[in-house]
Amino acid sequence: MLFYRRFTVYAAGFVLFAVAVYGCGGNAVKKSATQTKATDAATIGADAVASGDTSRAIDKFKEAVRLDRTIDDRESELRDLISLSRAYLLEPNPDMATEYVNDAVRIALTLKNDERLSDAYATLSSACYAKGDYDAALLAINSASAIDDRLQKRSGAKLNIKGNVLIAMGRRAEAEQVCLSALSQAGKDGTLAETANAHRTLGFLSAGKSEYATAFDFYSKAYEIDKGFGYSAKVAVDLAGMGEAQFSLGKTAEAAGFFERAYTVNLNAGRAGAAIENLDRLISIYKNAGDEPNVARFTALKQKLAGKEHGNGTNVK
Repeated sequence: MLFYRRFTVYAAGFVLFAVAVYGCGGNAVKKSATQTKATDAATIGADAVASGDTSRAIDKFKEAVRLDRTIDDRESELRDLISLSRAYLLEPNPDMATEYVNDAVRIALTLKNDERLSDAYATLSSACYAKGDYDAALLAINSASAIDDRLQKRSGAKLNIKGNVLIAMGRRAEAEQVCLSALSQAGKDGTLAETANAHRTLGFLSAGKSEYATAFDFYSKAYEIDKGFGYSAKVAVDLAGMGEAQFSLGKTAEAAGFFERAYTVNLNAGRAGAAIENLDRLISIYKNAGDEPNVARFTALKQKLAGKEHGNGTNVK
């Protein structure tokens, strides 16, 4: 479930790219033109994130930051540094994300821009989480939450991040309350992506309490939202979660069906490692059921896929 835990926090930390619209003002035409180029680069970066092209997103956000710096546009630089950091989290490269988001924190403090400072702290929390530094992750997300409370702008995304950090620290009872708050806040804000993230995490927590029917319900709700948005990686996680819940409820055939669907999603999206994890689970399920033909079938698929990945120089675990 490591992929699930990492993915959920990245997803919660990278909700929306709000690209500011710049006015012309009374400054020189050259500055206005540069601002426009920076905005265009950031917009392309946001589109690249939405399409899953993380490498292009990073390049475009770097371009936006460089252009911001050529005209000392600190507010735009702050925004684009946060976006660049989040793109690095999706790569994933938490070390680079940390480097850029620390720059963002410093600028936000200098500018006394509390709203952006909260966003920067939330991104820093996700970066610390990705590196396994959960104490630092909790400190950062608590700092973000304190700012949001003062500004009276609570965020479902940030609550989702905090919930996942608490899970990693073994504080599941607290995590559940935070995730329920995230679900409520996301509903108030109308942010469906964060509603799905909260459902998914609550599914994970419910399964941990052996409440498998409830877990299945949470994962199903996340799946319906994620499928509508076309979030392939999330859809695969939701399907696997539903499969685990069904297996724990003694519904072997249904469980296998969900894992096979998760495998198909991951395979066709190019996520070979995740697809192999799904195949491993299918092999285990069919071994448990004494279904040797399906054990042989999925073992062969795994060997074929693993062979292709090793042939491409990719390390598949």
